Amino acid sequence: MLERLWSEDKDWNKGFHGLGIVRSEELLIRITCGNFTPYHQGLITMLNELRLIVFPSSQFSWNHEDEGFYSRLRGMLRMERERLESDETPSGKT
Repeated sequence: MLERLWSEDKDWNKGFHGLGIVRSEELLIRITCGNFTPYHQGLITMLNELRLIVFPSSQFSWNHEDEGFYSRLRGMLRMERERLESDETPSGKT
């Protein structure tokens, strides 16, 4: 029983720590820049934009339904996909 409680506590602490990372743009950028491979560096901007849509003003609770949430999320993902695809286009080709 004690082992199960310890395991749950560790998961809770991991989640709580993750919220702190997501809440701070500076910390999120610093951690991702330090841990993402060069191949994945282009995803950092998208991750930060996603953070701003999901947690506006660093709020972690929603008091009302945001009817435009999924529309903004899809729009952001579409724009970022297009940006990443254009970054992969060899120079001189469109």
